[in-house]
Formats: sequence, structure tokens, C-alpha cells
Amino acid sequence: MLPPDGHVIDAGSDWGYRVDDPARRKVLLWSKHPWTDVDLVGSEALPPGRFVAGTTKTPHGEVQVLGVCIPWRGAHVTHGRRDRRAWEDHSRFLEGLVPVLDAVSGRTIVAGDFNQRIPRTIQPAVLAEQLDAALAEFSVPTAVVREPQLIDHIALGPDLRSVGGPQLIRNLVDGIELSDHTGVWIELASRAHP
Repeated sequence: MLPPDGHVIDAGSDWGYRVDDPARRKVLLWSKHPWTDVDLVGSEALPPGRFVAGTTKTPHGEVQVLGVCIPWRGAHVTHGRRDRRAWEDHSRFLEGLVPVLDAVSGRTIVAGDFNQRIPRTIQPAVLAEQLDAALAEFSVPTAVVREPQLIDHIALGPDLRSVGGPQLIRNLVDGIELSDHTGVWIELASRAHP
């Protein structure tokens, strides 16, 4: 459920699986202010429906936001196309994301379903290292949450910092499960304008 007033961009409804609800999305970004420089591709190496980026204005200036849904370890292994090994699509997505992250500058946020716990728990060490390398220039303030340990994260470019720590968004409202994930939000500040 989104706040009623604002602007939304999304990654589309095609993320490689049959979907019964055409309005369902893996990735969407909401802002009080209009989006510019919208990018639904990121890189030709990224699969469709799992990436969207845009720039929005804040009281402290423009912020580029990248929304991602990195495929889970079982993507297209036992469901969907059934032509992948465990973690294969996850690793390929990270490979395709690296040049996109290398090209960003200024105030940048990467947010969404990373499908990895930070710090590492059960995922293969090589994939945790691959994610760390992709986010080398970013801090991940949501990594401090331990109960429950998150797979949805917010990563901040060097021009931004978290104020006050992450806050959880519970996945149950009035007994109704909104998602199988626990959401998270943070308050941000510019390092240039504390």
C-alpha cells in the first residue's frame, strides 16, 4: 500500500515468471516529487522487471534511486524456465549491476530485495563477496538489523548517511500478511548538509 499522493515508477510486470495479476510488480519506487531520468533497463545484462532507477528532488537536492530485486537462490531452478543452477541468476544479476553502480555519482540510493543477508549467514561465501564488491562504494545501514535479519536492504552512496538507524515495517497489518518480507526504512541526511 502506497501513500495516496506521490509519483511512482516501476520495473514492469515481466520478471520471467507467469503472473496472474497484471498489476503486480517486483520493483517500484515512490516519491513525493516527480521522477526524471527514469531507467527501466540499467544494463542489457540485467533481466527485465527487476530494475528501475530515477532521480527525484528533495529539500537538499536531487537524489538518484535504484530499485532492485536480485533473483533469489532458486530462480528458474525448480520453477519457471528450470534452466538454472542454484544462485546462477543471482550471480548474473550482480555481474550486470556492477557497471550500473560504477557509473552513478552524487547522492545515490540502492534499495530493494537483495536476497542476501548482510552480514553473510547461509549464502555461499563467494556470493556474499560478490555483493560486497558490487557495493564497494556504498554503506548498507540496514545490515545492523539482526532480528529479523533482513534480505531487503538500503545502500547509500558516499554523499548520504543514515540518521538514527533503520526502522522496521512489519509485514502484518490487522492480521493480514502484506508480504513475506519485513520492510525497513531509514531517515537520510546529506553529508554535505548535516
